[in-house]
Amino acid sequence: MYRLFAAIMLVLVLSACDDAEPPKNVEIIVAEGTSQADATMVINAVNVLVARCPAILNYWHDLKEPKAAMAPAWLAENAGWDKTRGWGRVVDFQVTVVDRPKQIPSSWRAFLHTLFFRMGGGDKPGIEMTKDQAAKFCGHDAGGIIMDVPELAFIK
Repeated sequence: MYRLFAAIMLVLVLSACDDAEPPKNVEIIVAEGTSQADATMVINAVNVLVARCPAILNYWHDLKEPKAAMAPAWLAENAGWDKTRGWGRVVDFQVTVVDRPKQIPSSWRAFLHTLFFRMGGGDKPGIEMTKDQAAKFCGHDAGGIIMDVPELAFIK
């Protein structure tokens, strides 16, 4: 695998968060064989994700194994997103919560969960979160939702 380093510049978002100091550079592992154009799209999508879900960076020290990739072509079709949201290609970001998180609230019951954030463009760009634990990172109480995010319209 090759690694891309994304310097995530979210000064305005992060300046409002005093309780944790997120890392200055976040290493995102992009799947081997990803074209440069797709890798750029993946990194840009992850930047939008952390801007809309700042708890990801706030609790970054409690997360491990961040991976980002273009999801298989069949994912949008099997999930019905191609028809309901106009998604063709989907960016998949996943990260696992450590065994004993020090900063993530215990009420989130997130320890050892692998969190999936699926992002699509199309007619209704957004972020899909199946698990409750993933949704909490984006300010929602329950999973099984798609948060509308027009900034992801570039995913094609």
